[in-house]
Amino acid sequence: MTLTAQQLGAPLSVAVLTCEPSGGTHPRAEDACAVMSATGGMIEEMPAQNPQALCPLIWRPVGVTATGLWNGKPIEYAKTFANDCVMRSQLGVVFHF
Repeated sequence: MTLTAQQLGAPLSVAVLTCEPSGGTHPRAEDACAVMSATGGMIEEMPAQNPQALCPLIWRPVGVTATGLWNGKPIEYAKTFANDCVMRSQLGVVFHF
């Protein structure tokens, strides 16, 4: 699965995540795979990873995408968050690269 994250005006960040076995270019592949496994690869179903985060009310949008396969099923995910803090509090380690 290929993951991307890009904050407005910043370079695109890209990581490849493979699970079973954990690997790819994602720096915390094992942790990210564990989070993904909990929802069967459905990123939109993941509970907030840090719901207590106190994020600033600043609009610096971050767009994320995930494309690839999870257990043979196609995954297509795209969402824009208000800022990096909001994105990380919601998606945690999966998009921490």
